[in-house]
This record gives sequence, C-alpha cells and structure tokens, in this order.
Amino acid sequence: MTYVMSDIHGYMNLFNNSLKQIDFSDKDELYILGDVIDRGPDGIKLLLKIMRSKNMFMVLGNHELMMLNYYTGDRFWRFHSLSVWTRNGCDPTIEQFNKYADSTQNRILKYLRKLPIERRLVINKKEYILCHSQPSISSFKNNPLKMQDADCFFGNGDEFSVWYRKNIDDDNFKNITIIHGHTPVFNSSKTIPIENKICISSKRINLDCGCAAISYRNNLYHGRLGCLRLEDMKEYYSEI
Repeated sequence: MTYVMSDIHGYMNLFNNSLKQIDFSDKDELYILGDVIDRGPDGIKLLLKIMRSKNMFMVLGNHELMMLNYYTGDRFWRFHSLSVWTRNGCDPTIEQFNKYADSTQNRILKYLRKLPIERRLVINKKEYILCHSQPSISSFKNNPLKMQDADCFFGNGDEFSVWYRKNIDDDNFKNITIIHGHTPVFNSSKTIPIENKICISSKRINLDCGCAAISYRNNLYHGRLGCLRLEDMKEYYSEI
C-alpha cells in the first residue's frame, strides 16, 4: 500500500503511532512531504529513522531548506537563514544535531541535499505530484516565479516550491492531483473547521493538519498528524 504524510515537525511519538495504525510493513511505501524537523523534540532522530528505511521517501520542505542554508550556505545565507529559521522553531533541531559526530552530521546534510522537490506516482491509473507546497517550477507551463506577489517573493525555484502558499492552477495539472502540506488546513479558511482533517479535492490534497502546536489568531492550537492511503483514500490521524 502507498501512504503519504507531511509536516511531522519533530514528533516521533505521533509518527510511530501512525506507523502502528497503518501496520506499516516492508511491502508498503511511505512518502513524507517535508518538514520532518523543527518545533518538536525529535526532528533529527526522525530524519535518521527515515534515512535508514528502504521504503520511506521524502521530498524537501522549507524547514529542511532552512537547515541546509544554515549549515552549508555561504556567510550571507547562514546569517539570513538563521534569522528566518529561528522564527520557525529551529532550537530543538540545532540542539539535537550538534550532539552527533561530524560523520553523522555530514551524512544527514548529504541526504537533505539530494532530496527532490517533487515525486510523481500513478495509483489506480490516477497521477499524483507529491511536493511540500508547490511542484517543481519545471512542471509548470508558465514560470511561476513571475506570478509571485510583490510582498511574497522568492529568488529561486526551490525556495518558491517549498514556501509559496497560494494554489496555482496550471494547464499541465489538468489530469493530475497535487498532494502537499506546508499550510495547515485550518489556516486555509477564515474559521477553524470543527473537524481538523485532510482536505481532499480533485486538484489538490492538503495533508497538513497542524501536527506542531502553533499560534493561530492569538490562540495556541494543537493539531494532529494526518496520513492518507492512496489506494482507497483512507485517512488516519495521530493526536497530540
């Protein structure tokens, strides 16, 4: 069976609970759409667990990109990335990462550098693009960097794909469903829905159920980790 989830944000307990719920085995595949790290306490341990698995596959999230920019970028990128990363809950990740030997740190960074922006699957004759927020810019008919708002500008394709939140309808995606995370489902509407659940439509599926505790309209809102099985669209949830 084929499963997808996103935005685990350092919560190993919820991740393990999800694996138990779906009875995950060597015969299954799990696709994780970025943001494994930050906010929660176990981001690096989660990365190492995913790296050891032969049937868990990631795409790059904005939190992994911030980590890469900080640890592997030039002096400007390190300064810029840390200022942004600090506002996005990097402390548990840095603290845990610094406890590992250089060889393990380098192995983690090498793994992150090789992560793709998107993966494509065909399940039951239905085509999906799996990404953190947007598909790779090469998948768009028109360059989406030109569609950005003046107050929400990203300088390269990777930044755009992992950060940009607005949905873009493109001719190339007429018969493809985009599966993503990044924006919690309760941030997509004016009010928090009674049911905080995976949002499914024919064009897009949003998996981000706000696993990490976040501030929403001056209230601390605790979400949950969502997981979706693509063969029959069955939903699974792990609560904080």
